[in-house]
Amino acid sequence: MKKIILPLILAFTFTVSAWAQSSNVTWGTSATAPGGLWFDVDGTTSIGTISLGYFAGDDTSAAFTSVASLTQNPSPTPAGFIFGTTALTGIDYVGRTAWVSLGSSGSYVTSSTWGTFTAADPGVTPTDLNISVSATDVAATFTAINALVTDGGGFGGNGPSIQVVPEPSTYALIAGFAAFLFVAIRRRK
Repeated sequence: MKKIILPLILAFTFTVSAWAQSSNVTWGTSATAPGGLWFDVDGTTSIGTISLGYFAGDDTSAAFTSVASLTQNPSPTPAGFIFGTTALTGIDYVGRTAWVSLGSSGSYVTSSTWGTFTAADPGVTPTDLNISVSATDVAATFTAINALVTDGGGFGGNGPSIQVVPEPSTYALIAGFAAFLFVAIRRRK
């Protein structure tokens, strides 16, 4: 009986410890102004929601998995100011690059200053991970997918502005519609 119980206890302990890894994440705009701002396509309307997550296997053509979301902070904070902290548990994606998804637009950004997801085993103080955009960050440290990162566009003119850029297919659709409209007007005359 002891030969059966001991392996079961060890297996249970290992499973619980692997699942219970945790981390505290500060992310979005820097907690104190000035910091980076998050905008939609027009560059002035703020994005309502951003999501923190990772790509499977760190392959940006793979599916994006969201692990937390933040919404636009209420007034009187400036448009584009999205800040929050999230306690993550059950982290099985340690070592994956942290990405931020800009709304539901298919736009993503990461920064070389953010590093990768980390976690602590149960009984240990959770690790702190900072994935926020501050006044000292520069556009050159960011990697963007369907997004534009510019310097000096953040809160108070400091920090980067991160803006959704339409996917190339959107531009193709607009160009196709313009060509159709041109032909229709020309035939009408």
